[in-house]
Amino acid sequence: MRLSRGWLKLRRDIAASRWQFLAVAMVIALGVAIFIGSYGSFQNLRSSYDRTYDELGMADIWFEVGDASAAAVQDVAAVEGVAAAEGRLVEELPVVLPEAGPERILGRFVTLPAERRPAVNDVKVTKGDYFSPQGDEPHVLLEKGFAGFHDAQPGDRLRVIAPDGAPVELTIAGVAASPEYLLVAKSERELFTMPSTFGIVFVPYDDLAALLGRDGRISEVAVRLEDGADDGAVRAEVTSLLAPGDPGRVQVTDQEHQLSNRLLKLDLDGFEALALVFPILFLSVSALAIYTLLNRLVQTQRPHIGLMRAIGYSRGQVLRHYLVYGLVVGVAAAAVGVGLGYALSIGITEMYGSFLNVPFISHKLYPGTLAIGFGAGVLTAVIAGAVPAWGSANTRPAEAMRPPLPATGRRTILEIIVPPLARASYLLRLPMRNLFRAPRRTVYTALGVGSGVALVLVAASFLDSYDRAITLQFDDIQRFDAQVSFLRPVSESLAGDVAGYEGVAEAEALLEVPVALSAGGAPHVTLLRGLEPEAEMYRTLTPGGDAVSTGDGVLLTSALSKLLDAREGDTITVRPLVEGGAPVDLTVDGIVQQPMGDVVFGRLDTAQRLVGAEDVASALMVSFSGPPDEALQERLLALPGGTTVEYTEEVRDYINEMNQLFFVFVGIMLAFGVALGFAIIFNTITINTLERRRELATMRTIGSGVGRLGAMLTVENVLMGLLGLVVGLPLGYLISLYFASLYQNELLDMPTVIYPRTYGIASLGALLVLLLAEVPSVRFLRRLDLPAVVREMSA
Repeated sequence: MRLSRGWLKLRRDIAASRWQFLAVAMVIALGVAIFIGSYGSFQNLRSSYDRTYDELGMADIWFEVGDASAAAVQDVAAVEGVAAAEGRLVEELPVVLPEAGPERILGRFVTLPAERRPAVNDVKVTKGDYFSPQGDEPHVLLEKGFAGFHDAQPGDRLRVIAPDGAPVELTIAGVAASPEYLLVAKSERELFTMPSTFGIVFVPYDDLAALLGRDGRISEVAVRLEDGADDGAVRAEVTSLLAPGDPGRVQVTDQEHQLSNRLLKLDLDGFEALALVFPILFLSVSALAIYTLLNRLVQTQRPHIGLMRAIGYSRGQVLRHYLVYGLVVGVAAAAVGVGLGYALSIGITEMYGSFLNVPFISHKLYPGTLAIGFGAGVLTAVIAGAVPAWGSANTRPAEAMRPPLPATGRRTILEIIVPPLARASYLLRLPMRNLFRAPRRTVYTALGVGSGVALVLVAASFLDSYDRAITLQFDDIQRFDAQVSFLRPVSESLAGDVAGYEGVAEAEALLEVPVALSAGGAPHVTLLRGLEPEAEMYRTLTPGGDAVSTGDGVLLTSALSKLLDAREGDTITVRPLVEGGAPVDLTVDGIVQQPMGDVVFGRLDTAQRLVGAEDVASALMVSFSGPPDEALQERLLALPGGTTVEYTEEVRDYINEMNQLFFVFVGIMLAFGVALGFAIIFNTITINTLERRRELATMRTIGSGVGRLGAMLTVENVLMGLLGLVVGLPLGYLISLYFASLYQNELLDMPTVIYPRTYGIASLGALLVLLLAEVPSVRFLRRLDLPAVVREMSA
């Protein structure tokens, strides 16, 4: 009988505080949904990549040899531990897609066997057909992202510029996805590669070998290993087969360091960290919210608790009652969160997979993840409810049935420090004194508002930091309108000639040299960017924003400085990765900012010394006096050296487009943060009113009108909200710093920024929610049953 009455009281308690119950349940449900949605999508993406690698036979090791006999591939395949081997030619040549326009694009041609599917690094043809051995004319396959950008279709033509300068027409047989190029980047030094200037083209071996005059030769061997194979022994033996007597000529790359896979892994690592830490943050706030609810619910139900104890309910029964309240909240909310999170994980996986052109997308049900999410939601509610439940169970009946003595209102320290406040209107003076009269309520409210604001700031900081990184990279550092790149080195004096073109305001030469850097540890491969002295079109800025130039040494980015553990004034070894390049020791002249990419800076003549050639450049930076017309664009394309032209504004737009998924994910986090903030603030303010029903009823009975009481409540809540902002704004920034550290690496070094407008929007939003939460409070004042409260107080 008592059990049924207990459940009846529980149902009535929930009904009486239904809006607070729903608000707290929403907080927990969103926290669970964020965990399952983000971590589930992380697991799905990792599974999708693994499935793609397995289905298409992704290589375990690549051996770049430059030039070797194709017959050596059979010997490589016979090496113990090798499951399969494919030899191929890889060459970069200028191409034109006539249907897309006259612009010249740098194409990386990768050979595939025409008579069969490759045993290593196969492709999935998503449109059109694979090569036909009986084809009458040369055919190619375009990488899916490259084809999509140019809207290239099977049957379209592609024109390739042969090494002798002659154009050769090829037919597009189909569009394909490759495990090697899920993320397409030209090199580790040029991560943000525009498909308007660079693309992957798959071509039959015989066709490319004939075009290059390299029949029977290969430049690379891709190998898949048997399970349990000795990786080191295979590397050594294959290297000796491909370059007898000269093993240093072979560059070996394993799957872990393969560029596309490495970029995906860095992305997944950052995603995993966020997928774990974000939900922990949200569930921690959920715990605070439900603790506040149950603690204050217990305080408002002190007479009920005293009556329960007086009529025979044991401490254990009272304890169970309030624990069950938290359990019901947790179970109901966690169940909703599991369903919402699973749907969210599928949506994020589909968006991410289609954006990256992943050919095999997996979205599975992970019972462990669902169980952890559900358990975390329930445990959060139960633990948060345990403290007030324990306190309620140990309350003495007589003490509980006696209303607590109201705190005495005194002059506050603010009135002492600022005497005019003591003479202020009671509409300000009484709410201000209430802050000090009920310090626990003030702290709870400030923490509630502060937590909500912090959650919004953490999510918004990603957008602000990204925006600042883009502005820093493309407005403050890169100040050119276009970069003209050459396949073959040209004279640096060409910059002066181009500067004289009509429509060109300025041009500067640039020499980029692949190098290996070391400072006593393992070498790090990157790109040295040689700039003209006092270059204005590519500025090197210190972390403080000051322009700095290099002397005879180099400038390291902040990320490289940490990676190499090298500081200003240190000496590092720079080994140029070019034929005949000899290592040299150079001084670190300074540390500079570089939000995107992995480069080191030096003077143009320093880069020329590294390659052993004077008066050479690999690119020109060009600034226009106005929008470039078609004649100027064609003139730039006609420059010697196999030219491609990359326009800065197009690169900026492309990077923003590439990060659409980032915006979607952050948008989801921001929406959840706003929802959580709303629930917490609404909950806190509403409970403030409910637990003061006696006080408010007393003031009503002595003549205070609803309007006047509502005004005083509003002033009091706004003051507590301002205290919450004092807590939430710095807390949000500190948490944002931590989250940013999870996503930083040597390739991405975004500054952590929260714009003043974001602080303003978050603050005004919190205060607006606080005012909206006044609506049920005012309704409560209007509906307050004064006789019932007076009788209760008299009892």
